[in-house]
Amino acid sequence: MLIDGLPTIISALENHFKPYKNEVFERFLFNTAAQEPGEMVDAYVTRLWHLASSSKFLASADCLSYENGMIRDRLILGTSDTAAGARAFREMIWTLVKL
Repeated sequence: MLIDGLPTIISALENHFKPYKNEVFERFLFNTAAQEPGEMVDAYVTRLWHLASSSKFLASADCLSYENGMIRDRLILGTSDTAAGARAFREMIWTLVKL
């Protein structure tokens, strides 16, 4: 009897102790993320991926492509290397892989 109810109990405990994520606030954090002074580009991209994972950008039919696009845009707009950002616009480097 107790074994049958175990998945229900585990699910209830996980839901109770899982921290609530405010989607709007998570997207605010993502959309205002800028490269910190001294932060390497790879660390910035890693931080963007982490922020995007909690921003629920995976709602579109082409999930990975949409998430990549959001990270690409934030990388171009938030980089502290203005020359690299300008080069991305000038040369129309629009894929995250090419950046």
